Amino acid sequence: MKQKRSIPEAVIQRVKAAGKQAWLEQLDNTIETLERQWHIHVGDTLPGGTHAFVASADWEDGKACVLKIHLPEETGSDEFANEIRFLQAANGSGYVTMYAVDMDKKACLLERLGQPLSKAGYPVKEQIQIICKTLENIWQTPADSYLLPDGKASITWFRSFIPSANEAHGHPCSTELIDQAMRFFAVQKGAFALGKLCAHTWRRQCAEYPARSRHGKRLQADRCRRSVL
Repeated sequence: MKQKRSIPEAVIQRVKAAGKQAWLEQLDNTIETLERQWHIHVGDTLPGGTHAFVASADWEDGKACVLKIHLPEETGSDEFANEIRFLQAANGSGYVTMYAVDMDKKACLLERLGQPLSKAGYPVKEQIQIICKTLENIWQTPADSYLLPDGKASITWFRSFIPSANEAHGHPCSTELIDQAMRFFAVQKGAFALGKLCAHTWRRQCAEYPARSRHGKRLQADRCRRSVL
């Protein structure tokens, strides 16, 4: 069945590997239903997605937004629910603002950001400054009342993922950089054990990178996380 809109190849392959072809077959109908439900017009597919269909959209009044429809999850998985809880908790601080959500369709309507930070023409050091400032905002978000996963579990996952991914991709990161990341994780794990805010620890680690924005515009920082889009 031919789709009306382009779908990233990574999304297609992930859906097929999971045996969820029905999701692809119903995607156009799902989009049309959401267009009526949220009074939006869905435009071009955004590139780079692996775990969701993501497209630009506009409300009837012309306001820009982004439609995101998650892939079907494995039985017992609550990745989509966790993402929605965190976006609600963050309320636009460090993350995109969420305008609407449909839990049954695993769809949400999000703020449309600018171009990725990596394509904005900033020097690497200035990109690091912006990322550090963004992380400060993110890690001050209260999580206890939103039933989010324990941060210690994320640290454990990243301490395993980063070295293995570095090896799998031919060691693009130096041993010194990987070791520094592991030291940061160790400090963060200790902060969790003491019940301290992660943001306080991160500010100390990134003190040499004061945040600055050349034009004062909000930019979309590339995410170093398990899934993108």
